[in-house]
Amino acid sequence: MQEHYTEEIGIGDAIADIPLTRRAIELRFRAQMGGDATMLHTLTNLRIEKMKELLRTTSKSVCEIAILSGFSVGGNVNRVFRQWVKCSPLEYRRTHG
Repeated sequence: MQEHYTEEIGIGDAIADIPLTRRAIELRFRAQMGGDATMLHTLTNLRIEKMKELLRTTSKSVCEIAILSGFSVGGNVNRVFRQWVKCSPLEYRRTHG
């Protein structure tokens, strides 16, 4: 996940070649990571952190940054970012850039 989070992949893509059920993989993932961390939560967190870094350090558009962070083009990036960071990407850039 750490190596490919910037690619437009989903959890299903990431676990496709693992000969276990998704539930078994999720349980092992939680045991390894500790707490209630799910694969989706971890993947989203990696992408949000990448977006925050790029918002602080580049002048690229939010759309470009979302793509470079692994979010899908037609996704609800602003909504997801706001849920995680409690502000929009542009608000984050204004206060942290």
